[in-house]
Amino acid sequence: MRKSKLTAWLLIFFGVVLFLNHFDLFDFSRLTIAEGLSLLLAVVFINRSLHNSDRKGILGAVFFILFLMILLAMQIGIIPVNDRLGSGLVLLSLSLSNLVCFLVGRKKMSNLIWTFLFFVGGLPFIINYFDLMPLWIVEDFYSTYWPALLILIGVIILADSFIKRKKSKPDTEHTYHG
Repeated sequence: MRKSKLTAWLLIFFGVVLFLNHFDLFDFSRLTIAEGLSLLLAVVFINRSLHNSDRKGILGAVFFILFLMILLAMQIGIIPVNDRLGSGLVLLSLSLSNLVCFLVGRKKMSNLIWTFLFFVGGLPFIINYFDLMPLWIVEDFYSTYWPALLILIGVIILADSFIKRKKSKPDTEHTYHG
């Protein structure tokens, strides 16, 4: 399989732009630089996933596309610039990225674990920002039921090990010994 040179050219381009920005030949804000780097990384990961049969890189591609969308939405005023909301959205982006990686990638159960954990981690930020319920109720829920996360993670790890073991066993019933 032929290696793509797109990543190298994108790195050179963004490096030159950032270098010129450093010497005040361009005047980019930090937000614009973060958007440019997110776009660069999204393209690099998309390119990587397209050139791998097992879709390595899809996790990073989806995350950086979603992160770029969050930054653009904040820049044009669709989403307010707020630390709680931004943190929650980034964690939910990580959750969605892991879910997409599970669905189109190698079907690793660890992606489901991370999907759930990032979702559970990001949800309180969103709930808190929109004042959907008092913070003490959210804190009480998490402080009461956090051991359920450990149980769920353990079950998923066991399921993943059984799936791996089943895939690695050779089919001995149909082997000809003649």
